Amino acid sequence: MLRGMRRLSFAFAPLALLASVSLLRAQPASREVLPYEVRVERRWDGEPYRLHRWTLPLERTRVEVVDVGMRRGLGRWVRGGAALVINGGFYGTDRRPEGLVVEGGDEVSPYLARIGGGVVALSSGRASQHDAEAPLQLPAPLDFAIQCRPRLVVAGANNIARRLPATAARTALCIRDGGRSLDVYLARRDPSRGRAGPTLHTLGALLAREGCEEALNLDGGPSTGAAWRARRGVRQLAPRRGIRHALAFHVAPE
Repeated sequence: MLRGMRRLSFAFAPLALLASVSLLRAQPASREVLPYEVRVERRWDGEPYRLHRWTLPLERTRVEVVDVGMRRGLGRWVRGGAALVINGGFYGTDRRPEGLVVEGGDEVSPYLARIGGGVVALSSGRASQHDAEAPLQLPAPLDFAIQCRPRLVVAGANNIARRLPATAARTALCIRDGGRSLDVYLARRDPSRGRAGPTLHTLGALLAREGCEEALNLDGGPSTGAAWRARRGVRQLAPRRGIRHALAFHVAPE
């Protein structure tokens, strides 16, 4: 377990029950159910995948970083009160997180120059994205930050110039409304035939068309996963391999 890693927070209602989404347990009606949508998109080669999207109202949201202990299950943190839990950033062969992670003003994992990429930060209910390959200046007070790569959207435009053919499941954070709202996008195919999902260029172009002002790619491939509270219980798309840490989004009622 990573010392100092504590729980943080952040946090769309289901349109359909997917065969690949497992119903875990009913939740008390008093707990927040977030808006959720899912649709079918296609890779560059025509293969379909599902694009999931959750929207987080930042003025009512806090983010918790949780140590999953290199396991796959994320539903326990939803049952414990989170509205949405997703996979986080990178980790190394030693199973320790790689890249900056800040929770509640405390540094959980240090900045790592060789990762570069970008940092999504939350400060006083506003989200912002910062270039981690330049001198890093983050807002204060810093409630949450995560470093990963690459930056998919910068200033409303696709930031991925090269059309590399590699496809994979993907997880991304999308900033909207001048930093007042944050969307989570998850792209993957279930059941999977290996590297099922979009290329980075395709995802960057899609998120730019969706109106993301800034967007950051998180750890993807077999690490991509989510669990969330729906009206009829907890649903889960478990990562296909164990992960180090996850982001649990807690949303206060209106």
